[in-house]
Amino acid sequence: MPKPSIGFLSQEEVNTIHNASLKILEETGVKVQSKKALDILKQGGVDIDYDTQIARIPPGLVKKALELAPK
Repeated sequence: MPKPSIGFLSQEEVNTIHNASLKILEETGVKVQSKKALDILKQGGVDIDYDTQIARIPPGLVKKALELAPK
């Protein structure tokens, strides 16, 4: 028997949120206060500003990470 599910957002709304998140990660970035973590992210292809400790993550890298994450 399939599990019942409840949906609060349409697929279009989910896509809008996802695309906005990708834009924020790429343009604004996230503050990472660990130099070791910044170094690891840089090795993975993330644009790092060491002075401000901001990591700007490209959408392709996010997509790859999501594909590798367990369901």
